[in-house]
Amino acid sequence: DAWPQDILTVEGSQVRPGPLFNLWTAWRATIIQQFVRAAESVVRGTKSTAAFSAYVGGWYHNYWNESVNWAGAKGTPNLPWITPEWRQASVAEMYDFLMIGLYYPYVRYFEAIEQGSSAWMSVEGGAILATELVGGATVPVPSLLLSLYEGRPDRFRSAVETSLAMLGSVMLFDLSHLDRFDWWSLLQAAAASP
Repeated sequence: DAWPQDILTVEGSQVRPGPLFNLWTAWRATIIQQFVRAAESVVRGTKSTAAFSAYVGGWYHNYWNESVNWAGAKGTPNLPWITPEWRQASVAEMYDFLMIGLYYPYVRYFEAIEQGSSAWMSVEGGAILATELVGGATVPVPSLLLSLYEGRPDRFRSAVETSLAMLGSVMLFDLSHLDRFDWWSLLQAAAASP
């Protein structure tokens, strides 16, 4: 009845959710789902063997309010803000694989916890969360932000090794950093690790 107060109000730099905020984010997620479904249809109709994929940020708990629901229907967790409408607006099922940004300086989940962050705010914890969230609907591909590891090649190698060990793949953003940091041989060594 009251627009936009039922959805949200802005006071200075603070956004305050209104009573219909959760339903609004779910509605927006449904619009995104409709777009993804249409895009998938175009891609598969143009070339049926083409892989259909997307990139999403791994911080599911923090950017749901932007209506980004990359979880699978079976993997959608029970969190206070999740409505049945949100659960139905999942998109993971439409992708052949989903590149998930694990843009965290911590590699192991215990490092994140020791620094006062959530376990999922690490490459290892984010990979576990991504696997749970997609719920088998698609293949999660861990994606690393190389600039986070500048000056710390050992941490970069550990992040790559962890990604490969946990999910069997890794996407690097962006490859220009491999040249800039002279890490190509480091990447080869990490990929060759058991």
